[in-house]
Amino acid sequence: MPSTPLSRAEFTALGELAKARRQLMVNMFGGTKLKFGSTSMLSAGKSLLSSGKSLKSGVSKLAKGAARQARRPSACRA
Repeated sequence: MPSTPLSRAEFTALGELAKARRQLMVNMFGGTKLKFGSTSMLSAGKSLLSSGKSLKSGVSKLAKGAARQARRPSACRA
């Protein structure tokens, strides 16, 4: 702790530092979707399951297409 009182410029500088820290926190956590509570947990679980289902669907479509391509005669492949 300084033994002399802070000047107006020092108070202004400390205020700017505090503002910059707040802005960094906003930038860091701006895109997050933090949720608390059991209802939010259930909602997040449902969202994860539906994302997994759509991912599985996409992968199975890709696998079917690859299997179809593998069955085609090699002369037809470009």
